Amino acid sequence: MRAAIVCRQNKARSPFAEAVIKFHFPELHTLSLGLEEDPSEEVSEFAVALAEKWGIGPLKKKAQILKSTGNPLATSDLIVIAEDRSEEHTSELQSHSDL
Repeated sequence: MRAAIVCRQNKARSPFAEAVIKFHFPELHTLSLGLEEDPSEEVSEFAVALAEKWGIGPLKKKAQILKSTGNPLATSDLIVIAEDRSEEHTSELQSHSDL
């Protein structure tokens, strides 16, 4: 099974969720992605520290943006949108995939 976690910039929510899922379900192929590019590619230091504190790290070091990764959503069995405005982002995700 493949799971994709998506948030706006892939700097805190989705990388942290990816680490939690990988920790509890290591058999899943899991990745996290962002919808928007940002000049700073670094994942949040707070998210990294929290993952270490919870013992679920390490988190990836650099953000990954959806449009630079091909089309991993088309092959995902589960897509989690880690955004407070998920309805707004659903149509954007549909433009990237055969959902």
